[in-house]
Amino acid sequence: MPDKIYHNDEISLREIILKLQDYGRTLWRSKAWIIIAMILGGVFFGLLNRMESPVFPAKLTFMINEDDAGSKLGLGSVLGQFGLGGSSTEFNLDKILELSKSRKITQNVLFNEEEMFGKKDYLANHLIDYLDSLGVWGKRSLQKRWFGPAEKLPLKGFTFSHDSLAAFTKLENKALKSLHAHIIGNKEAGLDPMLETEYSETSGIMELKTRTHKAELSARITNNVYEELSEYYIDKTIEKQKFTYDILKQKTDSIAGALSYAQTKLASFKDRSQSIFTRTEGLTEQKLMLEIQKLTIMYSEAEKNLQVADLSLKNKTPYIQLIDEPLLPIPPNKPSIITELIKGLLLGFFLCGLYILARKIIRDSLKS
Repeated sequence: MPDKIYHNDEISLREIILKLQDYGRTLWRSKAWIIIAMILGGVFFGLLNRMESPVFPAKLTFMINEDDAGSKLGLGSVLGQFGLGGSSTEFNLDKILELSKSRKITQNVLFNEEEMFGKKDYLANHLIDYLDSLGVWGKRSLQKRWFGPAEKLPLKGFTFSHDSLAAFTKLENKALKSLHAHIIGNKEAGLDPMLETEYSETSGIMELKTRTHKAELSARITNNVYEELSEYYIDKTIEKQKFTYDILKQKTDSIAGALSYAQTKLASFKDRSQSIFTRTEGLTEQKLMLEIQKLTIMYSEAEKNLQVADLSLKNKTPYIQLIDEPLLPIPPNKPSIITELIKGLLLGFFLCGLYILARKIIRDSLKS
C-alpha cells in the first residue's frame, strides 16, 4: 500500500512538471505577441510618466523642548478642545501633529494674504486657482459625497472676498470645509492629503510636508501651518499662567499709580505749607505718610508676586525650535522614467501571458 501511494505521488509530480513545460512552450510560441504587449506596456507607462506633472514636496522639520515641564502640562488643555484626549502629563507627538491638521489651524493658514503668481490674495484663493487648474475644484462628484445631493451650493467660480468667519454664508463655509478636506485628505472621496506629518520616535523631531504641483504653493502652505501651529500651541499652553500674570501686572500698576499720586500729594502739601504746620496740617501730613508707607508695602508684595508669576510664565512657555524649512527652488519628486518603463514591460508580459495561458486552459478543457 505505501508503494502504491508513493507511485501516485511520483506520477502527480511528473504531470505537474510536464504541464509547466507545456505552458512554457505555449508562451514561447507566442513570444511575438508577448514582446508586442511588453513594448505597448512600456510605451504606455513611459508616456504617462512624460505627461505627469512633477510634484514638489516642501518639507519642514521642528522639535519642541521636551525638558520643559510647562510644555508637557499645557498639552492636554490644547488637545482637549479637539476631542483628542490624552494625559496632561504626557508629551504625545502624534496628538501635536494631529492638531496641525485641525480646521482651527488650516483656516488661519488659508486666510493669510500671500503674494504669489503675480497677485496678492488670500492663500485660500491661490489654492482654489490651483485646484481649478487641476479640474478638481467644485467637482460635483466630490461635493455629493461631502454635502449630499440635496445641497445646491456650487463652488465652481467661487472665491473668498473676506476673512470674517463669523459672517460666513453657507456657501463660504462649504468652500472652507472643501479646502480643508483637500489639504488633509478625504478617504471617502479618494483625496490624497496635500499635508503629511510624521515624527521620529528616537529623536522627537517632527516633520510637516506639503505636496503640490507648484513649488511656491507647497512652501507657503508648509511654512504657514508651522507658524500657526507654533503660535496656537504656545498661546494655549501658557493661557492660565498668562491670565494670572496679566491680573498681577494690572494690580501692580494700579498700586504704583496710587503710590505715585500719594507721594505727589505729600510733596505738594509740603510746598504749600513751607514747613510751617498747624496741628491740623500736621495730622494731614501724617495720614499721607502712613498712606505712602502702606502703599509701599503693598507695592513691594505685588512686585514680588509679579516676578514669581513672570518666572512661572517663562518656565511654562514651550520652546519650539525650527530645524529646517523649505527653501526655493524645491527639487521635483517624479518617478524615474526607467522605473516606469520596467513596470510597463512587466505588466505587459504578465497580462499577455495570463491571457495566453487562460486561453490554452479553456481550449484544453473543451477538448477533454
